[in-house]
Order: sequence, then structure tokens, then C-alpha cells
Amino acid sequence: MFIAYTKDLSIIDSMLLRMFGTSGDGVHGRMLHFVTPVDGAYYFAPSEELLEEVLEG
Repeated sequence: MFIAYTKDLSIIDSMLLRMFGTSGDGVHGRMLHFVTPVDGAYYFAPSEELLEEVLEG
């Protein structure tokens, strides 16, 4: 399981590209030598302020 929290989704994308060795810099994670990923997903959890803004607007 890979869990990350960020305010900018591109940060997680960069991390995943490096894990899979597809970032172009030659760096890759060894975890994939031992496991096979079968699924993936992104989840968005809005802040309380954003929820209030959406409900009011």
C-alpha cells in the first residue's frame, strides 16, 4: 500500500514515476522487485474551508 498526502497532485505523480523507473532520471524503487501492483486510485479529501465555500456558492 502506498499512501501520500499533498496539496499538489504532481508531487505524488513524480513519486510514482520514480517508483516505476519511468521518470527519465534512472532512479527506481526496489519495492517493485518483490511485489506486483494490480490496482491504483487517487482520492480527494477537501478541506473544511473548501466544503463550506462549495456549499455556500
